[in-house]
Amino acid sequence: MITTLNLPDFDQITPESVETQIVQSIEALKGFLSGLTNTIDETRSSKAALDLVFELEALELKLERPYGLMSHLNGVIGSSDYRELRARMQPMVSELTTQLGQHEGLYKTFNQIKQDQPFFEGLSKDRKRSIDKSLKSFALLGFELDQAKRTEFGQIQTRLSELSSQFSEQVLDATQSYARALNASEIKGVPTARLDLLRAAATEHKLQGEFAASLSVPVYVTLMTYSEDRALREELYHAYGSRASSGFVPAPHLDNGPIMAEILKLRHDKAQLLGFDHFADLSLELKMATDTKQVEDFLEDLAVRARPFAEQDLAEARAFAKTLGIEELEPWDLAFVSDQLKSERFSFDSEAVRSYFTFEKVLSGLFTIAERLFDIQIKATSAPVWHPDVRFFKVFEGDQPIGAFYLDPFSRSGKRGGAWMNGFDSRFARAGELNLPVAFLVCNFAPPSAGADACLTHGEVTTLFHEFGHGLHHLLTKVDAPGVSGINGVEWDAVELPSQLMENWAWDAEGIRLISAHETTKESLPADLLEAMLSARHFQSGLQALRQVEFALFDLRLHKQGPVSEAQIDDLMAKVRAQVSVLKIPPSNRFAHSFSHVFAGGYAAGYYSYKWAELLAFDAFERFEEEGVFSSVVGSDLKNAILSRGGSGSAAEHFMAFRGREPRLDALLRHSGWAVGAAEISHAP
Repeated sequence: MITTLNLPDFDQITPESVETQIVQSIEALKGFLSGLTNTIDETRSSKAALDLVFELEALELKLERPYGLMSHLNGVIGSSDYRELRARMQPMVSELTTQLGQHEGLYKTFNQIKQDQPFFEGLSKDRKRSIDKSLKSFALLGFELDQAKRTEFGQIQTRLSELSSQFSEQVLDATQSYARALNASEIKGVPTARLDLLRAAATEHKLQGEFAASLSVPVYVTLMTYSEDRALREELYHAYGSRASSGFVPAPHLDNGPIMAEILKLRHDKAQLLGFDHFADLSLELKMATDTKQVEDFLEDLAVRARPFAEQDLAEARAFAKTLGIEELEPWDLAFVSDQLKSERFSFDSEAVRSYFTFEKVLSGLFTIAERLFDIQIKATSAPVWHPDVRFFKVFEGDQPIGAFYLDPFSRSGKRGGAWMNGFDSRFARAGELNLPVAFLVCNFAPPSAGADACLTHGEVTTLFHEFGHGLHHLLTKVDAPGVSGINGVEWDAVELPSQLMENWAWDAEGIRLISAHETTKESLPADLLEAMLSARHFQSGLQALRQVEFALFDLRLHKQGPVSEAQIDDLMAKVRAQVSVLKIPPSNRFAHSFSHVFAGGYAAGYYSYKWAELLAFDAFERFEEEGVFSSVVGSDLKNAILSRGGSGSAAEHFMAFRGREPRLDALLRHSGWAVGAAEISHAP
């Protein structure tokens, strides 16, 4: 079999060349559709129909590559050229997607294969799953609607695509529009090792003075955690929390409020066109969860379990704040006070710990862990990249390549914040040719100083493990049908399982030995710091859990409503906070306006997936704890049952194959540091 690895030639890529590829691919797909009649040729065999499906998949991949590349470069470069290109291309691709989902001849091609039971049953499980998912997608893309409603559905899809881009762009623009110089008193308390980050912010924003504040996550978190200047922390808190809202002082015109309201109305209209009561029901149609009640019960149960611990966390923080001269703890004090409290209680010096997690050592240790668990080899090699910081790696089983990935680790001007994994290319086998998967892994760690290695906080270490887990899920697939290979076709509330599972090795003593080396002495994390770090693992876990539940309940309830105004969105957030949060959040914090996961990502009515998958991940890791954290046998079972299977079966089926039973709540409660409750709850995944 011929093996193909499609890699972008970043040395030659331009917005113009990407646009040409996208347009040509769109035209090729339209040409393919025009060749399909709405009536089936009675002489056409099911094998011929399957060949047409293979042809369609190849054409779709030819479009997905340049389109995905355009979206990727827009996120990591952020130039106006790629932003404008995306604005032009998104409506065209959205329109084409709707045409594909509503094309009668294409539907009949898939349905012919499904209805020919002897032929269908003779197909591989992967291919049958892909056919079934494709038929399901026809219904969810409006195939069963009459022509007028099909047209309306297509218009909604196109407009939603435009609005999601506009939402994310305004969040990025708002984030980058705030920066100001800092004086000596405002940087008091910031560790010397973090000052280079503030210097870089001053240079990036061309400000007078040596140091600057910005809303870039590394800079923002540094100042909120370490600056002793309470007024500065309050200013930053209000600025960050009001981004992309009318209350954002530097740029009130970058208000996502009207965009949010329109997105919610269109999502509701779309759901009703398809026969659902609301968008939350439509969202759950392709997820593990059976209905919104199951999800809401799950979240509310977690809130009840977490609340006593959150209240205790807050009471301890308030009491400790008074010893620091802060009589009334406010949200902008929490990170600062918590770091001080954590340091005192556990003898935990976050900067001392950080000096042991040099980026190069963490990366090599992460690769060693993956190689031991999954019997793979990860090799750095050269390839054109989009920025000098970017690394390129190939993944092998034995001497056979199975995929490749790019890693873009550090923050920089114009790069979208956060961390993510994008599948650039999918595994696809047909007619003696095997196309290998390729992934982009992106993080935003503070860049290294000149001539030095970057040091990561332990939180950043777990972020790297998390995104690498997504990468493994995409790259270790053995599924040949692209629609269900890698992360494709995986239920959205289970797609975080591999990523959250991988985080556990960043907390394991042996794992930490493999990923730690002091930036100067090169020694592994010493026993006293390791003990302090592990002891502090559950520090404020109640507060952290309630924060996630707050976001998830807001998202779910928002999408159970009909069309709402911007004011009603803010009102719902306030009501959820009143129910869930133990710390009063000021009205100036309009988090929803920058909630990109929900308004510009794939998590609409699905943000609960993080907690849902966390339950699955901790339960899965419990098997490693029982049989050996570095057991190659358990690692092989995980690889064969989950990582390699992609969306070729249900997530519940894959979990059962690995665990031998349905998921339980025990491990989540134990790993959260909470008292263990019932072994199983009816609304668990």
